[in-house]
Amino acid sequence: MTISQYFSAFRLFHADTLLLALGVSLLTSLLKKTVLKRLPHRLYVFLPFVLGVALFTAYRAIGTGGELNFPSELTEILEGGFASGCAATLYYNVYEQFVRKKPNEETVALSPLLPVLRELVTDGRAEEAAAALYEGGKELTGDALTAFLTQGLTEYCTAELSSIERKAYVKVLSELICSVKE
Repeated sequence: MTISQYFSAFRLFHADTLLLALGVSLLTSLLKKTVLKRLPHRLYVFLPFVLGVALFTAYRAIGTGGELNFPSELTEILEGGFASGCAATLYYNVYEQFVRKKPNEETVALSPLLPVLRELVTDGRAEEAAAALYEGGKELTGDALTAFLTQGLTEYCTAELSSIERKAYVKVLSELICSVKE
């Protein structure tokens, strides 16, 4: 979607829904960086919507003082919750596509190990691990390189790996280092 399509979608919602959705987007970004950073990235697409529906429901319950007439209020809650979830998802997508800083291309160029290590080192230390393993391993060859990468992978890796998986990742990392040397 282009930025003009996003803005035209925002015109459909009311001010309270948009403000609540903005808060949900900020909450989603905060949760993504702190508590929920180990979730698969596919779930972050649904998180703003679910939080938007839940927070709008809480907002309506507080606004009515807890007295809900179920046939009429339930439809308003569902409509408003759906609108708030949609707006929160739109806000979050605008933030992710146009505002948030993307990974620096220089970092990827300086450390060819980063794409592999992103999946293995999930606690925000992937760049550090990639830089350390690449810098330490580019002067080594053969068994010394394998031993260095095995020790480094054991130190930085947060994913549970079997010995076969660990050997495969060490082989991939050593091939990457050797291919960059040539």
